[in-house]
Amino acid sequence: MRMVSQMKCIRCGGNSFSSTTNEVIDTKRGTLTIKNIPCYKCEKCGETYYTGDIAEQIETMESIFLSTDHPDGGAQSVGNCHDSYADGEFVIQK
Repeated sequence: MRMVSQMKCIRCGGNSFSSTTNEVIDTKRGTLTIKNIPCYKCEKCGETYYTGDIAEQIETMESIFLSTDHPDGGAQSVGNCHDSYADGEFVIQK
């Protein structure tokens, strides 16, 4: 059974529960995929919400991705976010 939080969905008013998700961000440099991100999901409509800390970390990863050269052009594991995201990692695909 999943843990329902006190957080209400701003889209539909449904209850939210703790979960993890993946985020795929298309940029001018390629596609950034971030895995196992802690989040809250609405039971009713499925909307995903991040805490402020997590949203900030996603933005930081995107900034790192946009400022790093990838000469081989292939998919690369850029870092492990073990401290921030439990077992999460972010992977870059061009």
